[in-house]
Amino acid sequence: MSSASIYIDKARGIWTHAGFQKYFQNTSWMFLGRILGLFISFFTTIYVVRYLGPENYGVLSYAVSFIGIFSFIASFGIDQVLYRELIKYPDKTNQYLGTAFFIKLFFSSLAISLVIIFNYFLNKGEFLISLSILIISFSFIFQSFNVISYFFQAQVKSKTPVIISIIVSILINIGKVFVIFLNQGIIYLSLILLTESILNAVFFIIVFNKEKNIFNWKFNWNIAKEITRDSWPFIFASAFTLIYTRIDQVMIQNMIDTRSVGIYDAAVRLTEVWYMVPNILMASLFPAMINSKKNNEQYFKRMKMIFILMLTISILLSISNILFSKLIIYTLYGKEFSGSVIILSIYSFSLVGTFLGLLMNNYLLSENNKVLIFLNSFIAMAINIILNLILIPLIGMSGAAIATAISYSMVCLIPFFSKKVRTDFKIIFKI
Repeated sequence: MSSASIYIDKARGIWTHAGFQKYFQNTSWMFLGRILGLFISFFTTIYVVRYLGPENYGVLSYAVSFIGIFSFIASFGIDQVLYRELIKYPDKTNQYLGTAFFIKLFFSSLAISLVIIFNYFLNKGEFLISLSILIISFSFIFQSFNVISYFFQAQVKSKTPVIISIIVSILINIGKVFVIFLNQGIIYLSLILLTESILNAVFFIIVFNKEKNIFNWKFNWNIAKEITRDSWPFIFASAFTLIYTRIDQVMIQNMIDTRSVGIYDAAVRLTEVWYMVPNILMASLFPAMINSKKNNEQYFKRMKMIFILMLTISILLSISNILFSKLIIYTLYGKEFSGSVIILSIYSFSLVGTFLGLLMNNYLLSENNKVLIFLNSFIAMAINIILNLILIPLIGMSGAAIATAISYSMVCLIPFFSKKVRTDFKIIFKI
């Protein structure tokens, strides 16, 4: 038998394997959902940006970024731990979901309180900004129900949350178009953003109750202690990550002006569109990574496959964004956003760091390396803030983009200071 025939037979065997089919279908549903969601919202987002213009869009972008910095408190860093535990202990679903929900509900209330306090002192006198921030912040409460999505992901049943996301996306984008049609502005768009989290919560409750009963959720102190113990590095990691992904726009607002925030964020949005790709891949393939931990060779093979896939896709996307940045900005936003061209070109370098950084964080999660997860996010955040403080006064918005690209890259490089990580990756690339 020829070598080509052997490879074809192996490929056919992998394709027909029940486990592969299961994960492939799950990944396909996630890609379908994100692509449809992107397609539905893409033109609406462009319409909103063009309608508001750099100044007003800067107000809305700043409000969203300001809220984003506090979102780590609302989630309390338990999402990844909850996901892992639901995979490992499906018989304790009600206890884990109930405990996670009430933890999130409590800290969501705390996050809203802190938003109100900081908003009062930092944005005093800015009525439009302050009101937008206040409205959007209440979405934290309804986002507590997102724990249900991890129930479906842990069972490799992404079809359900995907359908919910598509329905909500359609309704929300219709709402945005309707707001613009009525010639309304930022406050009404802020209400639409709040409505999105409400709709997600309602639909998640409906679909969950078809399989189980939400009223069977139970708060368990032992599980709460366990989740909190395992999630503490993710709480800080989430905080540090949110700070270094959102602080640039907050600093631009305070160091330059609102218009610059709008121009900067317009470019950032076009780069962040592609963040869905690594998130989909890892959400779908992470269960396979966890399940292969019993077999080191299989585990490392899967790690290598995912690494090559992530690296290849991120490089191709980065090059495409850089080559066509001017065409993309002028076609989608118009000459009013010409300043976004250079930002898009620079910011696109962050894609490689984003893809590989997410893989690295999931690897550290599978290894339960809490200390390194904490240090990785903290150092990246510190680098980002320091570079922003230095570069924004020197070269403006471009400095913020450079700071982001560098700090994102550091997320996948810092862990290599660990001997264990270096040893594991040497094994991975020898397979």
